[in-house]
Amino acid sequence: MIAPKEYAENSGVKYQTVMLWLRQGLIPNAEKHPLPTGGHYYLIPADAPKPVTQRGPKPKGVAEGETAEQPEPNGATKLGAKKAASKPKAAATGKGVAKTKKGR
Repeated sequence: MIAPKEYAENSGVKYQTVMLWLRQGLIPNAEKHPLPTGGHYYLIPADAPKPVTQRGPKPKGVAEGETAEQPEPNGATKLGAKKAASKPKAAATGKGVAKTKKGR
């Protein structure tokens, strides 16, 4: 069993990343030991594999274990009809529009 700092050096990742993996339970057979004064420390098996993770944040609104809803093939969403029915933009030609400044 080795300390998280040594595991980080052996795996080529940052110590903070290893601690995140430990808190999330991604390193198999890692042990969490309480300290008598409060707090805890971790020990990791020397031959523990590096977890396979995906970079970036998780999609919003997706609970753990569920899959995100796939977008429609044409790029529309279920709310696409509402978006398409929104107010049309006014045609801006720029003619006949005078800009004024307040306070003059």
